[in-house]
Amino acid sequence: MLRVEGLRRQVGVFHLRIDEWAIEPGQYLVLVGPSGAGKTMLLETIAGLHRPDAGRIWIDGREVTSEPPEALGIGFVYQDCWLFPHLTVRQNIDFGRRYHQKSGASPAPKTDELTDMLHITDLLDRNPQTLSGGERQRVALARALAIQPRLLFLDEPLGTLDPVTREHVGTELQNCHRSFGITTIHVTHDHSEARTYGDSIAVILDGKLEQMGPTDEVFRRPRTAKLGGFLGCENMYEAQAVPTAEPDMIKIDLHQTTFTVRSHKVGRVSLCVRAEDVLVERAAGKEGKDERDDYNIAAAFTGRIVTVSQPGAMVRLVIDVSGRRWVSIVSHSQQRQHRFCEGNMVTLRIPNDALHLISLE
Repeated sequence: MLRVEGLRRQVGVFHLRIDEWAIEPGQYLVLVGPSGAGKTMLLETIAGLHRPDAGRIWIDGREVTSEPPEALGIGFVYQDCWLFPHLTVRQNIDFGRRYHQKSGASPAPKTDELTDMLHITDLLDRNPQTLSGGERQRVALARALAIQPRLLFLDEPLGTLDPVTREHVGTELQNCHRSFGITTIHVTHDHSEARTYGDSIAVILDGKLEQMGPTDEVFRRPRTAKLGGFLGCENMYEAQAVPTAEPDMIKIDLHQTTFTVRSHKVGRVSLCVRAEDVLVERAAGKEGKDERDDYNIAAAFTGRIVTVSQPGAMVRLVIDVSGRRWVSIVSHSQQRQHRFCEGNMVTLRIPNDALHLISLE
């Protein structure tokens, strides 16, 4: 559907460098990265708003690198909506149809169909300045969908919305994708948003695509320690991986204890475990893996809870293990069951499928 090769663009000291990127038809992909990473520049370059210094872009198998924006069939929704203030809601939605009807493409969705789906039918005669942020975002989405785009770019579409409106508009984004099947790229710097809406994600750092794949796979198995840090892996520790006599098994030396895991990586590694994957129990056992433990557990440690906090819907535990900090995220039901408090001795258990090793050599 979309393919990019050797894309280069420089603005001042910033370099956008995309060696190769391909997106399948009908995919809902979230492009995630920190502010200034090049997310918007990448989409605007693909959309023809900027000419690349080098590289080629294909849409539906046709090279479009040098074509003007209006010929590409890309719907673009920005965080600030950019509605025409002198037009009504209906006129904003219908604005792009004139060109679309001349293009020879198949009929676009009717305005009534879009406004019903996005719950904005009663706003059609209103002026954009009288709308709330969520209403403006829905109108901007309807305007982008009205031309039946081949690609839909959403640049921080939920960034300025309050939590309740963000959830409602996010649900409508998903409903529109299911209804129309348009290949969509959704830009955000919010990890929670990326994990909620993307069936796959691509991560961009400093103008380069670092990793792309299924959302859960990328978050739990980052390719580099830098990427793991950006994606919020709070439990990252350098360790030494040593081969064992058993094939495909290595010994990990960490926190003055050792345990074995199935891996081919040896030498200096970074151990990465997401906080939500760290299992915690009040009953403290001995450190290291115990043969009586569940075979799905790679390692177990004892430690003391340092802090307990409740950021949002979950409970965050910071646990001291041999002078190092481990973080676990548990549900409120688990908190009620175990009554975790500062000073409690607890056992941390790390499942095999939660432990990820990143080679540092």
